[in-house]
This record gives sequence, C-alpha cells and structure tokens, in this order.
Amino acid sequence: MQELYQQLSADLQKSARRSDDRLSALIVKAARSAGIAQRMLLSLAGKLVTPDFATRAYEDAREKAGKDIAKPEG
Repeated sequence: MQELYQQLSADLQKSARRSDDRLSALIVKAARSAGIAQRMLLSLAGKLVTPDFATRAYEDAREKAGKDIAKPEG
C-alpha cells in the first residue's frame, strides 16, 4: 500500500510540474505577443496621426491601466 501511495504521489508531482511548465510557457507567449501588438499599434498610431500624439496616447493609456490594476474591486 505504501508503494502505491508513493507512486501515486510521484505521478501527481510530475503531472503538476508539466502543467506548471505549460502554464508558464503560455504566460510568456501572451506577454511576448502583447508587447509585439503594443509596438505595432504605437507605430501605426504614429503614422496615422503624429508620433507625438501616439506617445501621449500610450502614456495616458499606461497610466490609466496602472490605476485600474491598483484599484481594489468592491
């Protein structure tokens, strides 16, 4: 019975590790894709309007997003 418990425990740890590794890889991919999209949108806004306006819009959005994240829900 003890061997069965140890094997089950080891299998669960391996499964959890694979799941954690997959989640980490997905988070990294999402962050990378968000960074690429951010740069592309900033470049597009700079070409459609002006680079100065695009920079100000980016800074404003960044500030507002930071405040939204810091604001407690309730």
